[in-house]
Amino acid sequence: MKRHLGRLALVCVVQAICVGIALGAPVEYDYTGSYTADANTVALFHFDEGSGLTTADASPNGNNLTLATLAETSVGWTIPGKFDKSYAGYAEGFTAEDSASLDSLYHSVTLESWLYIPTDVSMTTKQYRGIITKMRWGGEGPYDGFAFAFKGRGVNISESVDLRFQIGGGCLIATAADGVPIGEWFHVAATLDTDGTQRIYLNGQLLGERAEP
Repeated sequence: MKRHLGRLALVCVVQAICVGIALGAPVEYDYTGSYTADANTVALFHFDEGSGLTTADASPNGNNLTLATLAETSVGWTIPGKFDKSYAGYAEGFTAEDSASLDSLYHSVTLESWLYIPTDVSMTTKQYRGIITKMRWGGEGPYDGFAFAFKGRGVNISESVDLRFQIGGGCLIATAADGVPIGEWFHVAATLDTDGTQRIYLNGQLLGERAEP
């Protein structure tokens, strides 16, 4: 079965703008500028192309992304990013083909992204909205892979939201009681340590952690 690294931006109702996706081994970063790939980086996406149907992996691994809908939108590349450009994932996501480097992420990983939700967007649904996923859903066996996502709590996303980090069949749910920032860039991250501990961060602040059962 082909696996995908999919839905790298919040989509549909949330209408988030995505920039600076990074995947790799746990490592500390300086968030004063665009990321630079190092020996720990498995994939890094700046979304700086400004047009087209693909975005390049800035790491040496070549995990380039393609728009899942294979149709460029007029608004997708028009909004400035946190440090340079961005892509507005209004109704579509990006996918990458499976690779050995992406398959190496199951034992220890950091997933992180800068996101922006416009002020004219309202999310009052409990629907699941993916940020970064590499997951085989359902089927006869257990869930295989990881997923980092938002899920509304039935109120506006500016008031309260769950950030969810799922590894296989286990899921860490961390609630941002004050919601996430609207109309400004914010940073989200999820980490899995080699001892199985999962953590979720919002703007560098730990929201929750879960030890391996």
